[in-house]
Amino acid sequence: MESVVVQGLALGLSTGGYCLGACAPVALPYLVSKGGSISESGRAVVELAAGRLLSYLFLGVAAGLFGAQIQSSPVGRTAVGISMVGLAGLMIAYGLNRNFPESGACGRMARWPVIQRFPFVAGLLMGVNLCPPILLCLTAIVGLKSLVWGLILAVCFFCGSVVFLLPLVFAGLLGRMEWFKGVASVATLFCGIWFMISGVSVLIGR
Repeated sequence: MESVVVQGLALGLSTGGYCLGACAPVALPYLVSKGGSISESGRAVVELAAGRLLSYLFLGVAAGLFGAQIQSSPVGRTAVGISMVGLAGLMIAYGLNRNFPESGACGRMARWPVIQRFPFVAGLLMGVNLCPPILLCLTAIVGLKSLVWGLILAVCFFCGSVVFLLPLVFAGLLGRMEWFKGVASVATLFCGIWFMISGVSVLIGR
């Protein structure tokens, strides 16, 4: 058991910087545009982390059941594309709401459950993307040939990588500057458009 725990933590710690870089385009504009206190940003980061953990557990089960096929399967590629398009839609909807609050349609978006739970849903969708760190984790899980040990490794990988998300707790303080808050709101919209293009490209195989 100790070797699995160490392997998972080591993988998470060694690739956590990449995870932070992958989360930043989504999490930073959201946290800054909200402009909350450290405690409010902290709650959002916890929700983001919870969404990622749930995705890691799902991928761990999939890797344990289907083995290496999950990494090269067309179904896996489609799932990644759909998750990116879903994340893009979430960001675009939130960005429209922040940039055009006077619009009736945009105002109604704020009441959507997925918008109200933006950090959790975003973490869930980001966790499904088969980025290099997650692919390394899945390879290690496949090598274990055990569903239980695979889940333990996935949890340890999460624990190691989540440390790198802690700086995001302070991102909300930047939102106290109104001009910075406005820039972040616009950035959310454009990042959503970029994710949409990327997700569609994955789905059509380019």
